[in-house]
Amino acid sequence: MISDHLQAERLRLQQLEDAVRSRGRVAPAKCWLAESHETKNFKTYTYIRLVMEKKNGKISSPSLGRPGNVRHREWQAAIARREALNEINQQATMLGELIQRQENRQECIDKAVRLDSME
Repeated sequence: MISDHLQAERLRLQQLEDAVRSRGRVAPAKCWLAESHETKNFKTYTYIRLVMEKKNGKISSPSLGRPGNVRHREWQAAIARREALNEINQQATMLGELIQRQENRQECIDKAVRLDSME
C-alpha cells in the first residue's frame, strides 16, 4: 500500500515538470553561457557566448551579443529550465525509491502490527 502523501507528491512533481516545460525551450545538456571580452580601439566590449559541446567532443561557441539582450535572456531561461527539470527528476527518482521501499517493506510492518495485536 502506497501512502497517499507519496502519491500526492508524485503528482505534484509531475505537475511541476509540466509547468516548467510549458514555459518554453529547455536547453540541451552540455551547454552553458560564458562571457568573452574583446578590445577594439582601446575600448573593451563584453559579449555573451553560448558554449556547446557537440557529440564528437568539439566545442562551438557562437556569440549571443551583449549581456542582457533578448537572445542572452532566452538562453538564461532555457538553462534555468534545464536545471529545474534536473532537480525535479532527481526528486522524482528519490520518491520512486521511497515508494518502492515502502511497497517492499510493507509486509514487515504488517507483521509487527499483527504481533502487537495478539498480545
